[in-house]
Amino acid sequence: VDRISAWTHVAATEDHLLFYDTATGEAATAAIDSSGNLTVLQRYDNFAPGWTNIAAIQNRLLFYNAATAELATAEIDAAGNHRFISFLSPSSTGSWTTLISAQNTFLFYNETGGGGATAQIDAEGNYVPLQSFLGLSAGWAQIAGTQHHVLFYSPGANFAVTGEFLEEGMYRDLFGYADFSTGWTHVNALKVETLVYPEQPVLDPVIDLIRPEDLLNLRVDCRNLQLDKSDRANPVLVP
Repeated sequence: VDRISAWTHVAATEDHLLFYDTATGEAATAAIDSSGNLTVLQRYDNFAPGWTNIAAIQNRLLFYNAATAELATAEIDAAGNHRFISFLSPSSTGSWTTLISAQNTFLFYNETGGGGATAQIDAEGNYVPLQSFLGLSAGWAQIAGTQHHVLFYSPGANFAVTGEFLEEGMYRDLFGYADFSTGWTHVNALKVETLVYPEQPVLDPVIDLIRPEDLLNLRVDCRNLQLDKSDRANPVLVP
């Protein structure tokens, strides 16, 4: 998306991309067609500057300002038009460094002090706070949410944890990995919808881990596989 200065944020909804510059408040929506062509749909110069985190679920977006703790909900329609739905005061949430989405739930997290909180956006676009997790440990620099699960990872430690959201925004850890390789600076998760017809294969997400110092890019592709957790100590992927 051409412009003079760089976009600071890119958020992906189900069908569109939102580009945003936190310094100027400029924004643009775009779409990628079936051939991989990127088309800019709308441009905006009236967004408030200062949003530090943007996450999306389906066509809804949640904006967060870490300096002021302000929140906003928004949506992008089928034509790529963006509109803000509601703005919330700082008293609506706490102080966070990270905002991600998984399933239909947003997760706030504080990398420095630990702790987290979950929230959702309802059918009318209202922000709905759900749960607080004071015991969530600090130090997770990379968090990614797939369609079903969450991965917590710190590049400086060879440890990672997976978890999942339950009803009403509750969270639980699933597995810890003490032999995870260090140095991954980015974790990306592709959210793929599970098909509703049982005769069709189950689609699970793809997780990309990137370590730039040795140009290593590891892709964990769980497509057409399911996680067999009958032995929780030794989970395996099965067809």
